[in-house]
Amino acid sequence: MTRADWRPAALIALALAASVTGLANGFAYDDLPLIVQNARVHDLYRLGALLTQSYWPPRWGGSLYRPLTSMVFTLEWTAGHGSPALFHVVSVALYVAVTLIVYALARRVLSLGAAWIAAAAFAVHPVHVEAVANVVGQSELLAAGAVTAAAALYLARRIAAPEAALHARDVAGLAALYAAACLAKEHAIVLPALLLAAECTVVPDSRGWRARWPTLAPVAGTLAAVGGCYVVVRSVVLHGIRGESFAVPWAHVSWGGRWWTMLGVVPEWARLLVWPAHLAAMYSPAGTPLRDGPDAGALLGLVLAVAAVTLAVVARRRAPVAAFGIWWATLALLPVSNLIVRSGVLLAERTLFLPSVGAVLVLGALAQVLVARVRVREGTRRGILAGAAACVLGACVLAAGAWRSARRQPVWHDSRRLIEQSVRDEPLSYRAHFSLMGEMFDAGEWGSAEREARIALRLYSGDPWVYEMLAYHYFVAGQCGLAEPLLQNALSLDPAYADARYMLTTCRTRDAAP
Repeated sequence: MTRADWRPAALIALALAASVTGLANGFAYDDLPLIVQNARVHDLYRLGALLTQSYWPPRWGGSLYRPLTSMVFTLEWTAGHGSPALFHVVSVALYVAVTLIVYALARRVLSLGAAWIAAAAFAVHPVHVEAVANVVGQSELLAAGAVTAAAALYLARRIAAPEAALHARDVAGLAALYAAACLAKEHAIVLPALLLAAECTVVPDSRGWRARWPTLAPVAGTLAAVGGCYVVVRSVVLHGIRGESFAVPWAHVSWGGRWWTMLGVVPEWARLLVWPAHLAAMYSPAGTPLRDGPDAGALLGLVLAVAAVTLAVVARRRAPVAAFGIWWATLALLPVSNLIVRSGVLLAERTLFLPSVGAVLVLGALAQVLVARVRVREGTRRGILAGAAACVLGACVLAAGAWRSARRQPVWHDSRRLIEQSVRDEPLSYRAHFSLMGEMFDAGEWGSAEREARIALRLYSGDPWVYEMLAYHYFVAGQCGLAEPLLQNALSLDPAYADARYMLTTCRTRDAAP
């Protein structure tokens, strides 16, 4: 076996080490409404109809459009007879595949060793656990795999022959990958922007943009057509241009407050990409605070954002791969940043899966510089010691990442285990306590459920669902005196809340009865 042969096998081993502990998981959290309780993905006869349906079932809001992901769920459900085992095998296989695709992309712009380091870091990165351990994370895996494969294909052709236009088959391949990525998850729409970033950084074409445009026009036009068709079809299916049903806290935050809130999230993004020692499944107020204006966290986020963009611009010529990685991470975060459209989360680790490709490219660029400096001193005592120290440190980091990921995977075994761990991970997350309340009510643990409801309301009092769910259990127990003030609070936050209005009217009718 040659030196080059062991690298893909080692990457496969690392990705498996970080993910196989999730194979024993069942269905958890969003897996339940999207797969287990979703009859639309339970037989092959409805496969074609998924192209005309929303991702979320109508009873859960009917939002988002991810027909390719839903089709994959259908195939897995049918082949595995509804068992979660096959779903998790597919998730692990997809993760291994994406790791190898990241390696292929990194090899286009980095030396062989540096590319392997970047892909190895990707394989063991703990922030990826949520996308792999939770079955619905397959949308992230499919979209990121297709986007990264498209970028690798594009760079392979553009770097090999910068002044030549891409062949028609390559343009068709890019179009197919772009369509597949968008149909897996919406944030793949940023692919053209990622390729533009590559043109500005790592593509060695010295011609000006006017001279370069005839070379790029066929690709640009094709991708624009694919993206436009996707937006039109999505709008028709969802009856308008809209995103996910946005997170409840956004209903009470101004446009400016949204910017300050997300600037406060930027340091968390940076931490999770660089040092993901602490992980959580549910980030929400009060742990992830809403902001009406600047504070220390938001200002730190602003500094980090400005610094990242400035570094990407300044490093374009001297460190083009690092600049490309920064642009990749930045552009991939835009669709989930809540700055363009409001999303269903303030922060979620799964949304960092695609941006992390850019982060490991930056790491690979740094590794390439360090390796080059060590080789300058090759043969000297200092060079030998530096090389040995770098190898030991790198091995320790990869081992720590694989260990952290492997330990984290079983947290997603089932909803109860996940939610209880979420409360431990983020004790100030109202959403974690709210979710635990629901699990406890379902299990008949009324006293504990009431306690979790009160904690959730103390942490954040702006979610009508918390009031309504607690009131509902009082209502069915015939305790309208306890339910009515909760229902009034729910309706003050959302006057159109039909279920809350029905229960309040029923309670008042009971009270008025002789």
